[in-house]
Amino acid sequence: MPEDAEKYPPPAMLPQSEWTVERYRKAKYALAGTVDQVKREIEQLATLHSEGDLEWFGWFFDQGFMSWEDEMRQIELFAEHIIPAFR
Repeated sequence: MPEDAEKYPPPAMLPQSEWTVERYRKAKYALAGTVDQVKREIEQLATLHSEGDLEWFGWFFDQGFMSWEDEMRQIELFAEHIIPAFR
């Protein structure tokens, strides 16, 4: 985040207390929320550097924060409701 340069000047690392979902969402490093919220976030990212046609999209699944069942449900939601909106 831009304000981090003063608070944590390089080469200082961001403390773990700052590693939050809210922070990751604000930095557009993580997408989280309802299906509609995630679609809107992807739409914003798609138009950030182009006309809205995504050339590629990478997704890093669960980083140890949820159960296997919850992770599989996320994959299903993404496949059924989000990917089709960007084809």
